[in-house]
Formats: sequence, structure tokens, C-alpha cells
Amino acid sequence: MLHLHNISKHYKNKPNALRDISFAFPQTGIVALLGANGAGKSTLIRLLATLDTPSSGEIYMGEHNIIRSPETLRQHLGYLPQHFAVYETLSGYEFLRYMAALKAIHPSRYDETIKYALAMAGLQYQAHERIITYSGGMKQRLGIAQAIIGNPKIIIFDEPTVGLDLKEHERFRALLTTLASTTLVILSTHIVSDIDHLADICILLKQGRINKVGSFEAVMQEIPSR
Repeated sequence: MLHLHNISKHYKNKPNALRDISFAFPQTGIVALLGANGAGKSTLIRLLATLDTPSSGEIYMGEHNIIRSPETLRQHLGYLPQHFAVYETLSGYEFLRYMAALKAIHPSRYDETIKYALAMAGLQYQAHERIITYSGGMKQRLGIAQAIIGNPKIIIFDEPTVGLDLKEHERFRALLTTLASTTLVILSTHIVSDIDHLADICILLKQGRINKVGSFEAVMQEIPSR
């Protein structure tokens, strides 16, 4: 399990980006981080993805201190950042092969692993087309594919539905449900419809603090305007 203990993050231009965040994540299911822009969602995501370190507090995965040994989490982690960059001269398959190598997946498993990720993201028929020809939504789905490659135990999505049309959005919701049966999925969004009746636990962030934790219905009571 992933545990946060009194996590705070301070920047020069934003001294209270996060304040005293404590939470124990479940081993599987969907945990949604919900809040307005500037509430602290992306800052928390960066800490969980080991891209930054807290100003104070501790993050543990089981008994392992992630701040001191980030590789302990990274080997079990899939991550789609809010702004996802790709090598556009590669095909989708070639890019995922590159990502599989970075994740130290054994070469004998490349083909099956990549085909699974492409199918889950709905890109199996465009696998060998160059990424430069992909639409914005297809590039976002490629980002989803690279996040799930290798069957990580924890998958983090930061604003993942940007650029997805209605059909792609529904496909992504179905994918989340499938992944959540065996994986911890952490989803950051400011769009309520992204997690409508989908998240097992919602964390409402406001001004760097946890404002509410509970079911989707319970947290929605704190947002009368939806």
C-alpha cells in the first residue's frame, strides 16, 4: 500500500502548494483527485510519480521510504503526465517498444506486452503508422498505452481526458474499470464527469489541503454547483 504522512510542498511563488496531506491508498481501485485548477492536484501527482520531493513529510510503499528510494516505486509505476511528449518520427509500436525497454521489460515479452497495451488503448490498427500522423486524441491514447505497458501495480493519470472525443472518453472509462480490478489507479482531474460514479474514493483538494474524502456522492455534496 502507498501511504502519505503529513506531506507539504512549498515553492517560492506558492508557499503552500500542499499542506499536511495524509492518506493511505487502497491496493486496487480508482482514487480520484478532484479540485479546481491550482488546488494542488498536479503537485501531489508529481510527488507520487517521484518527479519531485516534498518539503516535509514522508511517502511509503509498504515499509519502503519512497523519498529515499524512489526506484522502489518506479519499478511498479505507470504514469501519464498532463503534457505528454512523444518522438513523432516513430510509429506507435516503435515508441512503445522504446518505453518497454526503459521499463526493463524482457525483450521476449515485447510483442505480447505492446500488442496488449495497443489493444487496451484502441490503437491496434494504427500501430505501425507514424505518430506525426496521429490526431490529438490518438496521441493521448498512445500516452495511456505507455502508462499501462508492463502491467504496473500503480497507474497515475494526470488530466488524461484532454483531447479525447466522446467515444474515446467512454473507451477510457471502460479501460479504467478493467484496470481497477487488479491495479491502483490514481486519476487527477478538475472535470467531474471524468469520475462520475466511477471512482471508488474521491479526494477533494482545496488550496493545497484535503477538503473531503469519501465516495463520489459524498464529495459531490461539497460541490453544490457540480
